[in-house]
Amino acid sequence: MPISLRDVCTGLARGHWGSSIRIPQKSKLGELAANLPEAALIARQPRDIAQLAREIRECLDSGTQLSRRQVREAPWCLWHKDSRLAEQPAVLNAILEAVSAATRPSAFNSLATAFADYFDEEMVGMDAVSSCLQRLADRWDTPWARLHRDLAFFDARTGPDRLAAAVIAQDRPAPDIIREYDIGIMGAKGGYVRAVTVSLLDQLASGGEPDHLRRLEKVERYALDERGKLNRAGIAGG
Repeated sequence: MPISLRDVCTGLARGHWGSSIRIPQKSKLGELAANLPEAALIARQPRDIAQLAREIRECLDSGTQLSRRQVREAPWCLWHKDSRLAEQPAVLNAILEAVSAATRPSAFNSLATAFADYFDEEMVGMDAVSSCLQRLADRWDTPWARLHRDLAFFDARTGPDRLAAAVIAQDRPAPDIIREYDIGIMGAKGGYVRAVTVSLLDQLASGGEPDHLRRLEKVERYALDERGKLNRAGIAGG
């Protein structure tokens, strides 16, 4: 029979602390808190990426296991100009293994966010991260995973084309499509956005929009700024 807090307090007050009264090792509130789903998109860029990268390298060099915080923040060090850990194959593999072994989706979401922000199909490590994210998207049910399942977002070769095609077909900017997945607006200068812009122009030039006037309208709306020059933010703005 479970012991109430009142019974425990009464027993303590009377000095009757015996084997019949035991404080639970984990309270009901503690159990509920432990089982709450982690916030889906906590993927903030660390303040000092260079310092974080040094800590990660030191841990890996010494054979020390990365902390949960380090695993969650490590993706930001892969391509940042102050770290570029993706250029070190052993370090990249260790980070991807740690992200894959994480028991919560926060590391996956951080990797997905960094992938979108620094995206460049020719960037060192991009293929490895792309493959890792595609595998993890089958494991986690988060907004990023749902976006990938619908638009192959993590496929570095076809993802930008799929999103650009959706922009043309739905006649609305990429962030409006992405917001449906509770991800929010990607930065206008993000690498993935630039790739989508290039793909959009290619598809429009190749007949992605057969109507000539509508094709010009979409180029103007999504790819040109007010001066008539290529606007990399055009596809990211509403």
